Amino acid sequence: EGFRGEEAVEKYDADKEMEHRIERGRAAAELVFHDVANSTESSASHIITMRRLRDEEAPRIMETCPCPAAWITMWVISGSMRISKFRGNQPPLDVLVHIFLARLPNVDSDVVITLNMPLTNPQESQDRYEQGLAMLLGIVMSLDIKDWGFFGGPDM
Repeated sequence: EGFRGEEAVEKYDADKEMEHRIERGRAAAELVFHDVANSTESSASHIITMRRLRDEEAPRIMETCPCPAAWITMWVISGSMRISKFRGNQPPLDVLVHIFLARLPNVDSDVVITLNMPLTNPQESQDRYEQGLAMLLGIVMSLDIKDWGFFGGPDM
């Protein structure tokens, strides 16, 4: 019975570690969103949705990663920003932003893909949101990292 207790402790520790990875991934996704807002001199930004991706939504990454799949957490965060950078005398531009983030903790790296969808007509925002999200998820689905050594680290 002592052996089962050790297994239970190991499972508990693994579950706790996964919870920490997920929470760190969530915080990192929010940070990336706010970094994009700051770098574009956004006067207003709002997160609309954020969710963790399942492994099957990025199959090529998960099939080829040289670390345990449980180490990688992937997120999609979508939001809106009012961008003024590089606009000159023109009024700020409302933009939908979709961001993919894959955390690679074994090499202290992240893979980030950002897709901006300008909004010229507020009535089209829902269609543009869905179109942009579908486009980003399609990119993620086909993303294939040919050389994991690019990220360096001892586990590559």
